Amino acid sequence: MIILAILDGWGIGKFDDSNPIYVAKPKNILGLQERFPYGALKSSGLLTGLSWKEAGGSKEGHLAIGTGRIIEKDEISKGTKIPNSLGEVLAANKKTDLKVAESLKEECVTYYFNGLQKEPLEGEFRAILPSENSPNPETNTEMRATAITDRAIASINEGGFDFILVNYANPDIIAHTGNFAATKDSIQVVDREIGRLLENTLNQNHALVIAGSHGNAEVVLDPKTGKPETTNNPDPVPFYLAGKEYEKAGTQIDPYAQIPTIGMLTDVAPTILELMNLPIPQEMTGESLLPQLT
Repeated sequence: MIILAILDGWGIGKFDDSNPIYVAKPKNILGLQERFPYGALKSSGLLTGLSWKEAGGSKEGHLAIGTGRIIEKDEISKGTKIPNSLGEVLAANKKTDLKVAESLKEECVTYYFNGLQKEPLEGEFRAILPSENSPNPETNTEMRATAITDRAIASINEGGFDFILVNYANPDIIAHTGNFAATKDSIQVVDREIGRLLENTLNQNHALVIAGSHGNAEVVLDPKTGKPETTNNPDPVPFYLAGKEYEKAGTQIDPYAQIPTIGMLTDVAPTILELMNLPIPQEMTGESLLPQLT
């Protein structure tokens, strides 16, 4: 079983106090860098079908991750189904998969991840938890993260799926408020849940892939004015591959050293297919990251 956890809006920013992620000191994420292969993925601009230096977003990020190729913005607006997405390859090979997210990100983990296809694919199941919509989301940094992890862990333990997609919306939703303290708290919430998900995945001898969708939570204050900055950012995102067979024994690193760029979002789907020993369709222009990670 492969579990893919998408950290929505979790980008790689400066290693200083201007970055809520740095200030949050997410111990589980930092711990991954000491134990498992990791790197940075480009997530914006031309590499996600956007204009030069344009920041990526949740929709574009999930589309790139799920289809394994660059989809131009005008193609997205047409809404034409993208063939041979990760989900379609799973279905064609009689694999079962589960999407777990809260309703604010339902469209991202279904329609966009599946290549602009609304209806569930063969063997696909969806567990969409209602978001607790609030006019002041910064007052509820927990959102549905705990329940999402609970649902994912239950399915991992049951062993009925070949692939599970988990989305944590907290960093993106809270960062869009421009509230620094709340964004920091949301990072700590997701880090806690990643710790739970990782422990369970390793106990069951499965592999956990973790990737950001786009930059956002790493910059919530305008560096020139100090005022709230509520837009997405064109920064790269983290990528981790965790599993007992990928553990690096006794590795000591500086968790705040420059994270090497190893690819882009379109490389995630081919990587997952190789992990599952499934064929990578020629339509996927992304490349598996395994040669760089193992």
